[in-house]
Amino acid sequence: MKHILYVIIFVFVSITNVYSQETKSRVGIEVGILPWHFDSFSRQTPFSVSTFIGGSYEHFFSNSLSVKTTIGVHNVNYQSGSGYLAGGKERSWQTRLAFTVEPRIYFWENQQKWGNLFAGLPVSIETGPFQDNPYKNIFETPTVSAIPVIGYQYYFARHLFVEVNAGLGWSLERYPSQSFNDFDYLLGARLGFSF
Repeated sequence: MKHILYVIIFVFVSITNVYSQETKSRVGIEVGILPWHFDSFSRQTPFSVSTFIGGSYEHFFSNSLSVKTTIGVHNVNYQSGSGYLAGGKERSWQTRLAFTVEPRIYFWENQQKWGNLFAGLPVSIETGPFQDNPYKNIFETPTVSAIPVIGYQYYFARHLFVEVNAGLGWSLERYPSQSFNDFDYLLGARLGFSF
């Protein structure tokens, strides 16, 4: 599985790097954290820390309209199981492969400004999990979400930026025996490097 992930990332970066030279686009590497993630409002799982690392490609159709895609690894550390129900502090972690497509609107005229306010609709699908998975096939347990966000992107150097966003939307976790269709939210920050 590790070799397949390396091949996907290599092909993704190679194609987008060539394409970015011919059009208005940005290719980058991003590291993110979602410090408050409870899975969903209805299940109210306890506090967890969620991190992301991966590659991104953003194509601009105009100065204010773009589509951003990311692919990478999403890791969640959370409190779970009978230990939590009994008042204990049992913690688990899961690692998922994540792919996101996000149409964006930038509110200021030029996306190359040092700072820019934006609105987006990230639609993501995650396979999962690689760890603590009772099902043999990770593709049997996908998570799909569509969460409209408002965010701010700030370039503090020519190629380095930080991005924060927040939003409310919908998520679906599907397992062979059950599924969870829930109102969900997104709150987080990312540090990125664009080529």
